[in-house]
Amino acid sequence: MTAAWVVDGERAAAAGNQKFNIAVSGGIITCIGQCHAELEAAALCEGCVISIPDGHLTAAFTAFGSGLGLNEIESEGVTDNGADGTIFSRGVDGLALNTTKLQVAGRYGVTRAISAPRFIGPGTHHGTSVEFLTGAVTQLDQGAVIHRDAAVHYTLDLSAKRVGSTPSMSAAISVLRDKLLDAVDAMGEQSSNRSERKSEGAFLRRVVIGDLALAITAHSADIIASLLTVKADVEAAIARLGRDSKLRLTIIGGAEAHLVADKLAAAGALTGAPLTEHTAVDVLLRAGVTTALGLEEDWVVRDLGVLASVAFNNGEGRLNETGAFDLVSRNVYELLGLPVPD
Repeated sequence: MTAAWVVDGERAAAAGNQKFNIAVSGGIITCIGQCHAELEAAALCEGCVISIPDGHLTAAFTAFGSGLGLNEIESEGVTDNGADGTIFSRGVDGLALNTTKLQVAGRYGVTRAISAPRFIGPGTHHGTSVEFLTGAVTQLDQGAVIHRDAAVHYTLDLSAKRVGSTPSMSAAISVLRDKLLDAVDAMGEQSSNRSERKSEGAFLRRVVIGDLALAITAHSADIIASLLTVKADVEAAIARLGRDSKLRLTIIGGAEAHLVADKLAAAGALTGAPLTEHTAVDVLLRAGVTTALGLEEDWVVRDLGVLASVAFNNGEGRLNETGAFDLVSRNVYELLGLPVPD
């Protein structure tokens, strides 16, 4: 091996022409260096030794914001979970694994995905997302599903005006605010039946107590500004109840997020996928906004590592190698408030 980025983000690099080895046992890295003892043990127990010229080892990537696991063939509706429209659903209930897309994802270093049901069209989300292993055969496999409900998703782009009872953006934002305030009102209720049901209201109650992230697909700076106002309104209502929980707001898409970067940072809102325009990444990171890269379309899964390298190269030193890898791994979990994989 020539270089490796270990768990704490430090880069292990070969000195001069001297290469190093990496020992893995039971899926866990046990040694980075010469690893003489590990190599001898591998020889005794018929372990596999693989030579990788100029090899580089990084943390596995996580695909976020795509339809992976909920769609197999874009042009074949029978292989697709479908669009929810106004119906709130859970991604885990439509999970379909062992598809060609997921096999490709694994080959390109994407070992996990976080996917939500589609709202109305590509790049839209509605319901709760599910975090799963891309190499699993079914969700019944041990460890296949890491988080059955990773975040609560809504879409507030132009498609929001074409569905159900929200003919305008103002109506869509008003409906979302009312749902969140209703969840705040229900915070003090002690009904086990209400808390255990997997309904939209039950998940929103978890959002307002800070247990789940609220992930909104939005691109317009004006809509993002309105969402920050909604966040402030909801947190004020929470404070009036004597609680101190904060709304974990994550923006997915965020094409114009860089225009309100300082406001996002001040509000503690996080911007997620897919921010692949380097100027937007630079501006957001400089403002202190946690940022991740994701997928607008499933076929981009094979280029997730390339997108991180583009952000690194175009950053011209403003983004280091570890920070670039974090865009497609650690930061995804930080923006959703989920545990970072070992």
